[in-house]
Amino acid sequence: MSATSAFSCPESFARLFELLAEPNAVVLGGGTALVGQTRRRKRHLLSLKKLGLDFIKFEESAVEIGAMVTITSLINCDNKGHSGLELLQQSAKRLASTFIRNAATVGGSTVACFRWSDLPAALLASDAKMNLRFADGTEKEVLATEFFTKHPARFFRQGAILRSISLPKRDGFGAFYKMSPLTYGYAIWDVAVFKPKEGAGAKVALSAGVSLPCRLPLLEKGLDDGIEDRKDLENLASKDLSQLKIVGARTVSKEYRTQVAPVILADTIERVLAGKGGINEN
Repeated sequence: MSATSAFSCPESFARLFELLAEPNAVVLGGGTALVGQTRRRKRHLLSLKKLGLDFIKFEESAVEIGAMVTITSLINCDNKGHSGLELLQQSAKRLASTFIRNAATVGGSTVACFRWSDLPAALLASDAKMNLRFADGTEKEVLATEFFTKHPARFFRQGAILRSISLPKRDGFGAFYKMSPLTYGYAIWDVAVFKPKEGAGAKVALSAGVSLPCRLPLLEKGLDDGIEDRKDLENLASKDLSQLKIVGARTVSKEYRTQVAPVILADTIERVLAGKGGINEN
């Protein structure tokens, strides 16, 4: 585990941001990202546990999820038929092991944004908004599409923390697909798709095989235009993928990822078009 020089659990945002001004300060969510790290530079860990960020609030037009909600709590909460929350729960069910899910937080999993992180694709497909809090007490909503254009850690360097995530209420079907050699292993691809029951506004997002999670505009337009033919969906997926920088890894090549991506994208879209939604269990 990485070296730790101090640990603090501030009880106010004012104290948190005071401590964050230190050059070696690091915000701590569930702490799972620190396991296995061996950095030599000692760090001052700042827990968010006492800041009241462990909440899930249902409002008329959205649901707000506090940054300190654990992945297990997210999975177990009653989604009350909220399509965006259900889609996020689908991705959370495939995140690591039970042990990790009991400790990892929604905020930490989102901001860490490792290449294999499972939540970001679902957040993009759900039209999520990230609620940031700054040292001067102001807050700002950032759309997921903007949040993931660069690594989210940049917001910490700007003196902000992720306070919560808001998912707008939409009526439709969503599905999440994680391709992995192991049930709870690192993803080869994560795919999230949402389609409204009526009208335009389809969302298709993927992560794991690219440096940062992203949306696929050609597939989204195709769904809005009513395209349902399997071959056409795979062709659109291939065109979208040709605009991305697909990466390889020790256990999977760039070529393999490129070949399988159109197939799993079409599979997930077909589930949504059939009104099945849900999550792949294979």
